Amino acid sequence: MTPTVQGETLVYQQDGQDLLLTVDSEAWYAWLETASTFSFVSETGNFTARREQSGHKRGGWYWKAYRKQHGKLFTRYIGKSGIITLARLQAVAQSLSVALEEKTPEDLARMTAPRVHAPIQDMRNDSLTPLLATKLYVNFP
Repeated sequence: MTPTVQGETLVYQQDGQDLLLTVDSEAWYAWLETASTFSFVSETGNFTARREQSGHKRGGWYWKAYRKQHGKLFTRYIGKSGIITLARLQAVAQSLSVALEEKTPEDLARMTAPRVHAPIQDMRNDSLTPLLATKLYVNFP
């Protein structure tokens, strides 16, 4: 079972038992330092959070939110463990929800649809690309 924050409470399992933590408590911040993932569910939105290490490994560990809709993955930076409050989680959920609302299913379909290239014949008519055209394709009779 994935640990889940719902309301002000984190529910997770340890040694086969369900345990509860209050978000923003000392136990919450200690748990964040040892966890690798959790889900967040609220009225403002939901997401999966993952703990990641910065690419250059000098910046340490941070949390990032992920939410997938219509085949498109949306992400938001949450922050380092020490700044992850309930208010911060709600703000990230809201930000992801707004981003998803801005993208209609038609927009997402256009973003993921394969691009159709113009026929080569159209290139021959373009007076600006005659040199490029000879470098880019073979001219068939």
